[in-house]
Amino acid sequence: MTKRRVTVSGPLTVRLAGPGDVDVVQSILTEACRWLASLGVREQWPADGFPLEQTAGFIAEGRMFVGELEGEPVATIAVDRRPDLDFWGGHPEPEPAWYVHRLAVRRRFARQGIGAALLDWAGAYAARHGGRVLRLDVNNANPALHRYYVGLGFTHLCTVHLDDGAGSGYLFERPVRVVGALHGGPA
Repeated sequence: MTKRRVTVSGPLTVRLAGPGDVDVVQSILTEACRWLASLGVREQWPADGFPLEQTAGFIAEGRMFVGELEGEPVATIAVDRRPDLDFWGGHPEPEPAWYVHRLAVRRRFARQGIGAALLDWAGAYAARHGGRVLRLDVNNANPALHRYYVGLGFTHLCTVHLDDGAGSGYLFERPVRVVGALHGGPA
């Protein structure tokens, strides 16, 4: 049985990020990158954050979302139909799949169930758009994150090692499902 702990205080609202959100999304992502680096997890994300142009691109393409508690941005997530081909390129897609990228929660809101709530929201979003599974990839060097996703009902499909030695990833998926009552996000 999957253990689920969602203790979000107040309603988590999820909305599509707009051009005016570039700085806040970048701030959330950079905070997460630096936190991972401080733990010695340097292969997951760049230690000093993603290039601003990449964040702006995710937003301009309509695939980045902001999670808010009482109007305060506390997290971000990208959801789309675009797999990271370095990892997913050789893996078959038997069902319509949606992919999660750049899920990050501000550290002062960590351990409150926000990440789990965003993944539930992403699954519901994918289901509304014909998705059957929600997928994500995680660096091989982050076993704590592997356990987190398994605890949220994701199944480890396989581990991919890139030929160029640039990294490796654990590939996870779970069926999409509609759970709880999250607010917002585009239909």
